[in-house]
Amino acid sequence: MPAFASSHSALMLSMGVSLTLTILHLWRSGSGRTADRWLATWAGLSLCFVAARWAEVTSVVPETATEATRMMIVVGALLVVALLGFVQSITGQSWRSPSVRVLAFALVAVSVGAWATDAFVSDEVMLIPDVFGDPVPTGISTDAVGGVAALIAWMLGVCIRDVWRCPILPTSDKVILLSSLGAYAAMGMTTILVGVGSHAVPSLAEYGPIVMALCLSYLVTKQSRNVELELEALVAERGAALLDSEDRYRKIFEEAPLGICVIAEDGRFLTLNRRLIEWVGSPPLEAILAQNAFDSAPLIEAGLSDAIQRCLEQQCLIVDEVCLHPASVKALDMAVTLSPISTGPSGGRGVLVIAEDVTQKRALEHKLMQTQKMESVGELAAGIAHEINNPMAYVRTNLGILGEEWDVILKDAELSAEARERWADFAALIEESLEGVDRTIAIAHDMREFAHGGTEHRRSDLNDIAQKSIRVASTRRGNVEIQERLGDPTFITGAPGQLQQVFVNLLVNAIQALGESGTVSVSTLRAGQEALLIVEDDGPGIPMIERDRLFDPFYTTKEAGVGTGLGLYVSYQIIVAHGGTLIVGDSPLGGARFEVRLPAGD
Repeated sequence: MPAFASSHSALMLSMGVSLTLTILHLWRSGSGRTADRWLATWAGLSLCFVAARWAEVTSVVPETATEATRMMIVVGALLVVALLGFVQSITGQSWRSPSVRVLAFALVAVSVGAWATDAFVSDEVMLIPDVFGDPVPTGISTDAVGGVAALIAWMLGVCIRDVWRCPILPTSDKVILLSSLGAYAAMGMTTILVGVGSHAVPSLAEYGPIVMALCLSYLVTKQSRNVELELEALVAERGAALLDSEDRYRKIFEEAPLGICVIAEDGRFLTLNRRLIEWVGSPPLEAILAQNAFDSAPLIEAGLSDAIQRCLEQQCLIVDEVCLHPASVKALDMAVTLSPISTGPSGGRGVLVIAEDVTQKRALEHKLMQTQKMESVGELAAGIAHEINNPMAYVRTNLGILGEEWDVILKDAELSAEARERWADFAALIEESLEGVDRTIAIAHDMREFAHGGTEHRRSDLNDIAQKSIRVASTRRGNVEIQERLGDPTFITGAPGQLQQVFVNLLVNAIQALGESGTVSVSTLRAGQEALLIVEDDGPGIPMIERDRLFDPFYTTKEAGVGTGLGLYVSYQIIVAHGGTLIVGDSPLGGARFEVRLPAGD
């Protein structure tokens, strides 16, 4: 049984420490733990080195001591390589320096040379005192082992350079690491000195694991903990970013102006956004998710159920337009896009449905078509009015000649008093026909001017524009009586065609509001620096709630297909462009009253 304070006990402790370090860091080594792998390698080699030293000091045969010394040199050079690798790993250098690679190659060459040749070990054995003063046998090295000492010094210099430049190690860790490396190098030098026959100091390299164990394990553990903390911080940061991204996309999903939902291949609603819920009448989300797209009557009626089934079966994009009739809201015209998607990691299939409410858009398009139709009718009316002028001119000319000749006949013919009185009625008929033709020609002329419009501003009599407007509007009056209350001539500056368009629109609206019969009053007057035209009727009037929107584009109180909702909007814009105002109110006659105020000229 060896004494407690002896080389045998110290070497057993050193082997225990080396074995423990080897097992610990092999267990810790894994993906990204390069420092642990190098430290496990160094501890394993230290175990071999200490075992060789044990064989040397306990040998009774000289050849055993010699071979043990050889093994110590072989393993010692590799120990330096393992420490160099550990330093490169913990400082993040990764063998980038050429001098480090050359040093490692030289150390491996020494190890191979010591194993394969007798250049580093002699056949002699001698007794020298160990660290406890007891004589122990040891092999004798040659002078070539001095090269190993030079390599150890080189290694220490490289490590000092790389550790001190390392930006990832705090100063305290640098001091601990360099102090440990310096101590270990000094212990290695003592063994080399003993090997070449010096008795100044005892051999200490075999106790290196005891000195280095705590230091290197502390550094590796601390580095691993730092990596774990960085990973935890990174995971927390990425998790927060993921939550933020999820929240951002959830808001986009919920606040999107489009209706969005996902339907599973069995017809279940997996999710849908707020806008879609509003469109279908704001039922509870749970109630919608409990429904099935293939059994929903509104979806079947709109053809969406068949479209979803086709999208699933053909795995293709489908773009369509449908009319949806939810139970609690009015019908919706919707443009839908159906796209096949995967609904989860298990590979389930589904359909992404993106819907846009185009109800108002279709209504506007319909009104625009009506407006274009009215424009076409206006052009047609202008063409007809132009074509009427020529034949009516012939009729008027002929009626004029006929009237003149009839007067001559009545003067020259010898007729009885009864016959002359009867034939005189023919002259009155001719006069009435001439008045009718003149009225027809005037209406055709006014209709053509009204259709062509015109934007040229000139000085015009408000009464003249009002009379032309009455003639055009009277073609649609039926049994409605139009009363004219025109004041003194009042001149204004503007585009007569545009103003006539406004007046005709006001008159036609009043006539349409009366229906079969009633009275429309048209008045003109001057009030200070303004010229007024007032259109009134004795119809039902306009409710107060509708007056705020009366001049909005596409707003109409008429039935679908009758009005476009643009007449009063355009009229208002024309009057404003002329520096005037258009006011709506109640009429003393009982119906509506529209008052046009324009700047009066001199």
